[in-house]
Amino acid sequence: MIDAVELARVAARESRSVVAIRMAMVCGSVARGLADESSDVDLYLYGDDVDGPSIGRTRPLEAAGAELVFGVPTSTGWFQKYRLDDRFIDVEFADVRVLDDAARDIEAGHLSPQLVRLAAGVRDAIPVIGEAELGHHRHRLQYGDAAALSAVRVHAGRLLPVSVLFSLTYSRGDLLSYASRVSQVLLDAVALIAAANREFVPVDEPKWMGWHLERLARQPDRFADLIDEVFRSPTRELAEEADRMLLQVLDLVDASVPQADTRIARFALGLGS
Repeated sequence: MIDAVELARVAARESRSVVAIRMAMVCGSVARGLADESSDVDLYLYGDDVDGPSIGRTRPLEAAGAELVFGVPTSTGWFQKYRLDDRFIDVEFADVRVLDDAARDIEAGHLSPQLVRLAAGVRDAIPVIGEAELGHHRHRLQYGDAAALSAVRVHAGRLLPVSVLFSLTYSRGDLLSYASRVSQVLLDAVALIAAANREFVPVDEPKWMGWHLERLARQPDRFADLIDEVFRSPTRELAEEADRMLLQVLDLVDASVPQADTRIARFALGLGS
């Protein structure tokens, strides 16, 4: 069994000659308790004045018996992928200023998919080094009203009646188009529910969606189950139920996001009536 926490400690210790590590954490499926025997191990290390090329010349996890597969520069530092006991270990080094910039952007309502992934990862991480500082950044990376309103502006206008998409695609045998179009609508609905709950949910990376949805207190009845059924056993009746569920999503948005305007989305959903 790979000890992810110990690997994070080794990575921090072995890279200290090129970067002053302030925080090390375990993220991803391991941190969320969702990992299986084939899951990658995700480690994030934050430091001051991170110099990517200098880190790229080091191989910190070789001290733990891991083999470096490749390393590439990132916009904020350096990324390395290792193999250890038939498992992949991803190690990302980033400048701690990234978190400060992210907090300012989120507070201003500039909510991008990258920021959502970052904030969700920090929220769910297992701290290894710098637990107090991680707590400080978690406090700053808050999903506030400005971010919620930004999410509504992006996602509400893209809602379409699932029943109409069903008629135009699935009922005509175009299964691929049905899956593609309906998945986008339902992921937009998830993003709206996340805004209503003020929780970061990375809808552009939906592989842990069930876990994220279980954390959301405010959502329509049968929300997650209906999403699953619409894909597993599509029928016109389920599509019509999904349309009603989308209206309930907009009701939650109107009740919880100040200044949200859902009129265009409601008009679009009305086309399925």
